[in-house]
Amino acid sequence: MKIDYKKSKDVFDSRDITETQVLVIGAGISGLEAARLLKQNGVQTLVIEARNRTGGRIWTIQSKNGDIIDLGANSIHGIDGSIPHGFLSNPLWDLVQQAKIPTRTVSLRDMKIFNMINPNIAENLKIWFDEYMNYVEEATKTSSRNQSLQQYAEIFFTMKNFTNELQDAFYSYVRRVIEVNEGTEISTINAKDFVEIAGSFYGLDKVCHDTGYHSIIDNIVKDFRDDDIRFGQIVNKINYDNDLVEVQTVNGHAYRSQYVLITVPLGVLKGRQIMFNPTLPQWKLNSIDRIGNGLLNKVVLVWNKA
Repeated sequence: MKIDYKKSKDVFDSRDITETQVLVIGAGISGLEAARLLKQNGVQTLVIEARNRTGGRIWTIQSKNGDIIDLGANSIHGIDGSIPHGFLSNPLWDLVQQAKIPTRTVSLRDMKIFNMINPNIAENLKIWFDEYMNYVEEATKTSSRNQSLQQYAEIFFTMKNFTNELQDAFYSYVRRVIEVNEGTEISTINAKDFVEIAGSFYGLDKVCHDTGYHSIIDNIVKDFRDDDIRFGQIVNKINYDNDLVEVQTVNGHAYRSQYVLITVPLGVLKGRQIMFNPTLPQWKLNSIDRIGNGLLNKVVLVWNKA
């Protein structure tokens, strides 16, 4: 039965305590795929989700004129491997292939970037960017891990004798190519770490054409029952001090399970919006605090004629 992820469900009595073998918190792609695999192996699994839809940061809508628009994630990166050089397969790409979801290939060269800079400068930006990335890749092989992409850019400018105008144009290009993807400024991006992922992340990308990114989610949940996912369940307490883990929500529902898989957004954990009993170990809290995350908001404009 196909789940209508656009509609909220509140299908159980708030006075009940629901018990299950495994409780998955979060109906994004990680939580749903984990639930699918568990259910395939005969494990009783229930998914609860704070929003009124599945997908998490995957959110596909259809415009009034019928265009499919991905407001969240929209590209499949690293199709030749989830780490550089393709040593490991990309499980997301495996899912797309298994489901026979139609895709098309795009690259950075497909991007249409409009700006007010000198056209003679604009036509050289891609060449300079490739030279810059090659320089960073070579330089980071022997240098410290603590230098940022910005620091290498400043050295690159000196090597190329860039004027202030050329530097401004180059930074403008880098912001659109790197900072938009990373959700942060290049002054905060560790160059050596960036090089390690750039081979898989900044090559050719696959996008889900026509059907949108949510078609992956639809395929994952296609065999779920309506009551396998419960929406509007905002978790605020998790007690794991007993044989069964007890999870409570802000609207008074309670769940008990042998295992709990938490796939909530990193910001929820950073904000300590879920109270754990016992408190999470300090090393785990430190790890949560150290993990960085950027912010990227999309603005989609649609015209009847263009």
